[in-house]
Amino acid sequence: MLDLMRRKAQSTYIQATIVIIILVFVFWGVGSNQGPGRNNAATVNGQAITYRDFQQAYERTTNQYRKQFGGSLPESLMKALNLRQQVVSQLVERSLLLQGAQQMGIRVSDEEIRNTIQTMGSFQNNGTFDVKRYKEILAGSRMTPANFETSIRTDLLTDKVVNALSRFTQVMPDELQDRFTYDYETTTLAYLDFTAKDFTTKVEVQDDALATFYDAHKDNYKTDPQRKLNYLFFSTKDGDAQPTAAEVKTYYDQNLDKYQLPEQRQARHILLRTPPKADDETKNKTRKELEDILAKANNGADFAKLAKEFSQDGSAAKGGDLGFFGRGRMVPAFDQAVFSLKEGEISKIVETQFGFHIIKLEKINPARQQKLAEVTNEITTMLASKNGSAKAFKDAGDAYEQIILAGSLQNYAQKNNITVRSTEFFTRRNAPKTLADKPSLLTAAFSLKKGELSSLVEDHNGYSILYIEDGKEPEVPALDSVRARVEKDFITAEATKLAEKAAQDLLAAVKDGASLQDAAQKQARTAKEVTYSRSDRSKATLPAKAQDKGLELSVNGPTPNKVIADGSSFYVLQLQERKKPEANLLAGKETELREKLLKENRIALLTAWIETLKGKAEISVNPQVLEQ
Repeated sequence: MLDLMRRKAQSTYIQATIVIIILVFVFWGVGSNQGPGRNNAATVNGQAITYRDFQQAYERTTNQYRKQFGGSLPESLMKALNLRQQVVSQLVERSLLLQGAQQMGIRVSDEEIRNTIQTMGSFQNNGTFDVKRYKEILAGSRMTPANFETSIRTDLLTDKVVNALSRFTQVMPDELQDRFTYDYETTTLAYLDFTAKDFTTKVEVQDDALATFYDAHKDNYKTDPQRKLNYLFFSTKDGDAQPTAAEVKTYYDQNLDKYQLPEQRQARHILLRTPPKADDETKNKTRKELEDILAKANNGADFAKLAKEFSQDGSAAKGGDLGFFGRGRMVPAFDQAVFSLKEGEISKIVETQFGFHIIKLEKINPARQQKLAEVTNEITTMLASKNGSAKAFKDAGDAYEQIILAGSLQNYAQKNNITVRSTEFFTRRNAPKTLADKPSLLTAAFSLKKGELSSLVEDHNGYSILYIEDGKEPEVPALDSVRARVEKDFITAEATKLAEKAAQDLLAAVKDGASLQDAAQKQARTAKEVTYSRSDRSKATLPAKAQDKGLELSVNGPTPNKVIADGSSFYVLQLQERKKPEANLLAGKETELREKLLKENRIALLTAWIETLKGKAEISVNPQVLEQ
């Protein structure tokens, strides 16, 4: 899906639409030239993404991957996935989206967030929102209500941005027909599969071959490194970190500009579209049709009903309602008309690059300064987090200095009557529960040797100081101690080679001109057949990789150039038939396909919009964040 989105984002239609959006929306200028700073992971137009924000997002991401891989996430895989760069990119895009939404005048109120959370089934008890259950579930997921509500705010803003951009999306008839053919065209393949398990009985295990295999793969059998820790932990969730009412008010008074809501207007419109290069005759005809509709509206007809009946816009189903928006968010002519109306007034006909509009102004929300009471919770949460982080950092720094002066962690603890936390020996894959969700702490622990003291190690809820009481480094065991594992791996490896060789021999015969069925019969096997389409793979007995390759085949190239490998199984394919869908099927699929294309176009538009913002933004990333 992501690949499709990226391809669609490069289409002429999407690119042309982005040009329109650039003209429609008011973006900010170049941001700060300052770097991200020592305590920040990155800055976007001068707005900081703190190291703590990065660390929390990084830990959530690694935990998600760790669950997918059964609780273990090898360091090599983390590097291959480039998780740090992934997380930084996601945070930068999130920051751009939030900044863009703000500049577009799109906001999410506290009430909207509350309503959204209260309707979530996970937090309800007998159909009613349960505060206790809400807090318990978040605590079990290691999230604070503030963090969760921030994520909900981002989700709602994203939805609002998508809805705003969706006014610029449409599905062309040719696009619908092409997608129908693409999704419902059927492919019939003949295929033969070769799996390693079918060849295991042909593998002989000889001592010299096994020893050679073990020497080539002995690193796979190394023992895991182990560490035994003593450590101190300084939590950011310190009760003393809660700001006073005076501190909240002082912050509010010093940052009034952050809490200014621009004027918002709610309008409905009726749009009759004209082609991009419509001639005068077409324009005059369309204008005349809209004049008749305008006359009805001016004579008291319900504007919303007229919009549902006549408007050629995505908002028609909602009675032409465009929601609330700020000045400068619409195309100039439309924007000027909306902001010259009084509540309840209907405009004259307005021409834009989309066609001809008539607009009714429903309501005006004047610009205003948010009151302190409206943002007290938001400021309190932010300051508590900031104060808690600063206090934990100071306490950890002071402790570190005293540890150095005392000569050891143990001396410091005895002198100050402090309990040092400790662990038994553990590996990364079976870390204690208190450490399992702290990848930065584990990384630090396994980068140190026995007798070494760490510097301050930050994680999502505090700072730690580690002392490696003991360590065991990886060792290559003797072959005899792991012989059973090695034999199993050796047999699988050799059987896989035999399966691949058999598949390659069959493919060579097919390439020489034989049909797959005839080549299979010579090996006393029968080729299988499968028919499927992109829209329905439920009956396809091939793995996804082979199905994808089958969809790429053609009459001129009915067989792949290579055997299709899927783990220890190998497949030889040959196209038998490709059949276009019956034209009369489109009627039954049109609504579904149109919705799917609209959704894809909206996502592609959002992707392209963010890429546009990224190209205009001043972004600095702290290189140390990517190197750790």
